[in-house]
Amino acid sequence: MLDQLQNSGIAVLNDAPIGRHATIIIVGVPRSGTTMVAKALGALGVYLGADLDEAIQEDLRLAKAIEDTPADISLVIEAYNSAHDVWAFKRPTAYQTLDASWFRNPRFIIPFRDPVAIAKREEISMVFDFRDQLRRAALWSIDLADFTLRQTAPLMLVSYEKALLKPERFVDELAQFSGIDASEAMRRAASIVVKPSPADYVKGSQVRLSQAAISDVAVILPFYNGSKYVRRAVESVQRQSLAPAEFVVVNDGSKPEEAEFLHALAEELGFRVVDQKNGGQGAARNAGVAATVSPYICLLDQDDFFLPDHIEVLRAAVQDNERFGWAYADLMEADGDGNIVRSTVIKAHSSHPKADIFNMLSGDMFVLPSASIISRAAFKAVQGFDPQFMGYEDDDLFLRMFRAGFTNTFIDRAVTVWCINSESTSYSIRMSRSRWRFLKKVYQTFPSDPVRSRYVLRDVLVPRFNPSIVGEAFQAVARPNSVRGRTLAPHADELISILRDYKDLVLREPWVSSGTKCKIFVRAILISTRSRLLNEAAQFCAAAFRWVRGR
Repeated sequence: MLDQLQNSGIAVLNDAPIGRHATIIIVGVPRSGTTMVAKALGALGVYLGADLDEAIQEDLRLAKAIEDTPADISLVIEAYNSAHDVWAFKRPTAYQTLDASWFRNPRFIIPFRDPVAIAKREEISMVFDFRDQLRRAALWSIDLADFTLRQTAPLMLVSYEKALLKPERFVDELAQFSGIDASEAMRRAASIVVKPSPADYVKGSQVRLSQAAISDVAVILPFYNGSKYVRRAVESVQRQSLAPAEFVVVNDGSKPEEAEFLHALAEELGFRVVDQKNGGQGAARNAGVAATVSPYICLLDQDDFFLPDHIEVLRAAVQDNERFGWAYADLMEADGDGNIVRSTVIKAHSSHPKADIFNMLSGDMFVLPSASIISRAAFKAVQGFDPQFMGYEDDDLFLRMFRAGFTNTFIDRAVTVWCINSESTSYSIRMSRSRWRFLKKVYQTFPSDPVRSRYVLRDVLVPRFNPSIVGEAFQAVARPNSVRGRTLAPHADELISILRDYKDLVLREPWVSSGTKCKIFVRAILISTRSRLLNEAAQFCAAAFRWVRGR
């Protein structure tokens, strides 16, 4: 009876006969005992990879394929399958990215450890803040439990503390779950390694994390009436595989109740808040950068969220030279609730990395700060974001960094989820104002140059911005009840004023063709009448003319 009441600290879920072939996958929260499990499997004779790091028991070949070169994953796995009936792979955070279908007959071993012990180990080894690490360990444990409950493959859940108390029993259960007919000598050897982290592991893991420069990145998150989304964003920062040295949320003049919510959340989750008067996202980012000292900066919008290895991937792409400006990666697109719409975004819209200023000017750059790491030196050299913009501030910053001679690197994988919602700046009048300011700033920076045959207004700015400037004024006047028109109609006076100023700018430019000038002039005059009937009739006639001409 007493034996039945004993708690072994081991639970097997979705159990099934192992058969002849299997892949044992060891995942878990970092510092939770995954290395100990791998060492025990190795002592039982299980193959752990061709490029095994003995200190941390990880196959660097397969780890690199999963994280950096997905095309090589199947090649590595097929090679291991051909040579070994049963083999194992250990990578604590791989559960966040791997697909169980990659592996032949996968069986997971997942150790769980007391979050206090995990946080204390990080504090001792890496000199991290204990409170931050405690929260991080708890959040990761929840993620890991969710992963566990979603799986259909067999899983062996192990209490790290219980395994240490009864190593022989743990080894017996491990051998049975893994289908290993191990000798008594092998079992004794495996039991010997079931012990707290040895010195070589502590030293080895500490060196690797310090080499990754985990402690030199600051994360800045501007907040403006964003209580609906900000918890998701904050928790994505706190779940990073490489934690930031500094994490600051800048309250950009939110409503009192929103500011109160943010400060309560900061108390709950443990992050720093900087309050300022409303100045827009660029100004808030500048304030956050000014409040930190780390040499590299990651930015996050309140309605987006980082993927778990965001900082780790971007920091690894930093070039060790004084001209390094920024590294950036792809994003996943999602709706406002975070449901994925596309797994890749930016490659379909622009070329990467950035190498040509005129190509950068010809359309949206699709370098998103939420998927970038920026050198503080480069950021300071160009004086940060231009606070006049509440839209186009991203393109403006990276253009100035590029012109100042700073380099950029592109990583072809998603590191951030970009959530599109109707409350975004791109759906507001602020974007229209910033578009016009940005156009004027670019035109002043790049006036027409007939000597070099460079006509930025004629060849770049008019083709890029004419549809938006004319189209928004038209929607506000002629179609005020459309989805877009309802947003724009209250600002019809301002949009017409922008259109008139734009028309005057184009008319003054000698290098723009008379045909283009005529079209813009006529559209501006028609829209300025505010006659819905006249504008719709003109739109219809223009469409009919294009149809006839195209026949």
